[in-house]
Amino acid sequence: MADAKMRTERAGAAVRNLRSFLVIPAIRHREFLSHMLETVPKGAWPDAIILDLEDSIPEARKHEARAILADTLPGLIARLDGAVALLVKINGSDTIQYRDDLRLVGEFVSHGVGIALAKTETIQDLDDAFSLTGTPPAVPVFPAIETVKGYDDREALLGHAAANGVTHVAFGAGDMATDLGVERDYSLDVLRAVLVGLILSCRRHGLRLTDSPSRAIPKTISERAWQDVLREECRWDARNGITAKIAIHPEQVPILHEELDSERKRAWARQVVADFAKQPDRRSVVSSADGRYMGTPTLKLAKRILGIS
Repeated sequence: MADAKMRTERAGAAVRNLRSFLVIPAIRHREFLSHMLETVPKGAWPDAIILDLEDSIPEARKHEARAILADTLPGLIARLDGAVALLVKINGSDTIQYRDDLRLVGEFVSHGVGIALAKTETIQDLDDAFSLTGTPPAVPVFPAIETVKGYDDREALLGHAAANGVTHVAFGAGDMATDLGVERDYSLDVLRAVLVGLILSCRRHGLRLTDSPSRAIPKTISERAWQDVLREECRWDARNGITAKIAIHPEQVPILHEELDSERKRAWARQVVADFAKQPDRRSVVSSADGRYMGTPTLKLAKRILGIS
């Protein structure tokens, strides 16, 4: 019991600054994670692992997927030993699988396993999770805004989530694009507008937004090409205040960590503060890094990042 309590406490602490969520189909997680644990250096592990019972599982195999997790989660929890946040993504509240999925997760919450919510659309969706995890949650509760209804009601949903201790929210581009009747293409104004709207709402409520997975996957296009695409996506995220991204292949994880590392932003902030300190009587200076003009708002942002006044 003491070990389980310690894992739960570590899971709650670790969720505060996540950069990567690796999604793995529940029916395939054994070989996936065995390979990761045995061959991937610990420093390249994702910050969180999501065992998916939803989109990656055919309807005919939902029961099998739950049975697999019920059988294998105890051993997996012991092997990970709190090194990464571990969550189970359940089917939406409008499905016949929902209650069974909730019951499964409820069996493992006391051991540090969190809950990822698909297609979050109502306050009740959130409250069902809090009934398992408590408020504030002892383990991660990770809602996903993936539908037009969820987006339309985002202020109420995100406000309720933040008030009850949620820290991270996901954007589901694939399902959102389907609901909008468009291709999953971030260059489309409508999809970009939804993402920007979520960025603003998350900022308003003090939540960290996690972007959808990249469709640039290793071995489907050249190594350089997929890495360049993923890096550019991560850099857009970082520039726009998105702090994490979902991965669907383990080789994506190191790039997510490199590009979304908060230390890079902190290094920029330290340089800004140093540039202003050289000319304390001026309200604007030229950056020593790139020669660009910087005014008082830039200094305020840098100090906010560094937590100084």
